[in-house]
Amino acid sequence: MNTRGLVYIGTTPSEEPCAATGSKKYDWAHVQKIECRAYIAALKRVFGEPPEGVRLFVASMAHDFGSYYEVQCGYDSTIQEQLDYALKVEDGLSFWEDAKMWAPVLYHPDDDTPIDMLPPERWEQKEDQEFRPRGVPL
Repeated sequence: MNTRGLVYIGTTPSEEPCAATGSKKYDWAHVQKIECRAYIAALKRVFGEPPEGVRLFVASMAHDFGSYYEVQCGYDSTIQEQLDYALKVEDGLSFWEDAKMWAPVLYHPDDDTPIDMLPPERWEQKEDQEFRPRGVPL
């Protein structure tokens, strides 16, 4: 009997823009990988570090336009602590703000192309910072 479970979480928080798979305007696979790494950091900020045996990771998924990338959670369904964590992260987040993080990629408001990317050390928001407005690079 297979006891490994897998939760498909997504590329970014559900209400945030994300890289368009197959876009001819930019390297969407590169942008998706950045967003996924940031999303894992955001999930850990909100839900804590995964218990031993649980793994949050970036997975490559087949698509008509090639592979796309998303965050997944692997766990053992027979271990209650692992199952509980997987169920917590399953719904993901709605906004980067939920994790007190800046969006790692800023999209142009008119055509949804990336106009700015932040390095990981700049994802974290400080308490005295204002929300990063859409369409305005830092």
